[in-house]
Amino acid sequence: MKNADPSSPTISRLERKLAAADAENARLLALMEKKEAQWEATRQSLFEQFRLALERQFGPSTEKYQVDQKDLLINEAEVAVDEEDGGTDEKAPLSGWPGGAAPRASPG
Repeated sequence: MKNADPSSPTISRLERKLAAADAENARLLALMEKKEAQWEATRQSLFEQFRLALERQFGPSTEKYQVDQKDLLINEAEVAVDEEDGGTDEKAPLSGWPGGAAPRASPG
């Protein structure tokens, strides 16, 4: 004898709909994960291109400051001044000419 319960066809129909919805959700989840992986690969590629462009523009050939060079830059100005002075305490003329005065043009 068949089940005379009127809700029986409704339950089986709902179970089929639920199974179809689960399958669609699984398909969409797989698609979303695939797209996320593509976006991540694109993002990584763009960051690498940006890094290379910065390195090309501001790389070591332009002697741009790098983290590794921080010790080299400490007291650089003081070292440069000491080298210019030659270690002497004498003050050089401010004008840059011997005796402190620039040569005068003859009246003409």
